[in-house]
Amino acid sequence: MNRLFFYFIIFPVSIFSQGKLIEVCGIDGAGKTTLIQGLKKSIESKGYSVFVLKPNRGDDSFYPFLSCITSIAENDPKLKNTAAIFKHNYFSFYLLTQRENIENALEKNDFVILDRYLYSHKVYQKAFENDNSNFEVAYRTLPQADYIILLSLPIEIAFDRIHSRGAPIETYENYLFLEKAQNIFINLLPEIALTKLVHKSGILDRNVLAEEVLEVILPK
Repeated sequence: MNRLFFYFIIFPVSIFSQGKLIEVCGIDGAGKTTLIQGLKKSIESKGYSVFVLKPNRGDDSFYPFLSCITSIAENDPKLKNTAAIFKHNYFSFYLLTQRENIENALEKNDFVILDRYLYSHKVYQKAFENDNSNFEVAYRTLPQADYIILLSLPIEIAFDRIHSRGAPIETYENYLFLEKAQNIFINLLPEIALTKLVHKSGILDRNVLAEEVLEVILPK
């Protein structure tokens, strides 16, 4: 009697037709970078591919120019307002240019983690009292987050973290602005579908926080 043996070679393949998009947001000092590092390590340890992007950052080579126009306009109220509008438009347009980068990353990875994205951008523009309305339609053309992870914490802790970094402090990284921005984050929560929002405390242990987030975003 002849026996036929079939050998199956199983290759690890993505369970997603397209990667899942995750935005991590919160005020400066909330622990976003620490969480992202922990999430990336934990997700990769489970066999998934992860890519991290900072789509709101802008081009580093453009920063000296932004600093220059800020300095030039400092003592002229009209110029100061014009410079602020220019910077707002620059970062909004830069965010729109990241569509291809995000889409390419989603095609190649199981998870793409964005260190700030649309929700963060809208919150900070509101905090700076800039008008986002001209960009609303364009924002909808960008890939939308599958999950938004918001970290909030006592302002004094965020403030202390910022000052302990040893890096130059931005003018907006002050107690009043941080408080204003966090309040806007929280006040805008009703606009976000509850099914994709993960709101956590930024003072949790990094490993505990990463595991709690994983329970939500990883397939059961």
